[in-house]
Amino acid sequence: MNKNHLKILTNLAESRNYGQGAAHALQVSKLSLKIYDELVRLKLINDNPEDRVILEAAAVLHDIGHPQEPHHEAGFDFLADEIPKLTSSEPISKAALSTLLSSVLWHNERNYLKRGSVEIIDRNHTEKIAAIIRV
Repeated sequence: MNKNHLKILTNLAESRNYGQGAAHALQVSKLSLKIYDELVRLKLINDNPEDRVILEAAAVLHDIGHPQEPHHEAGFDFLADEIPKLTSSEPISKAALSTLLSSVLWHNERNYLKRGSVEIIDRNHTEKIAAIIRV
């Protein structure tokens, strides 16, 4: 996943008013990136530019399922269908898409082993990224 993907996904979030408006999503993004950077500084996680982009995208997309309930499931389902279409000319890797979608799904709980046809490629890694958004 790269900055071009992030731009496409941020535009998608904006077109849907971030689910609940821009202020909350952008604050979650800002705080998530601060937490990520601090975890890297403390050497608790490895710095990976792709993880940073995934985290930022998940933060701006995490509430996109609003006003439907449960919104995290609605957001996951919508994004699992929409993201491959929007990025068809430069597809996001299965691992990155799995982490992004699972982070949206898990942003308020972590009771899912799988949803739809999206496999969790690296559960341990995905849980770390999703946990930052949940904080």
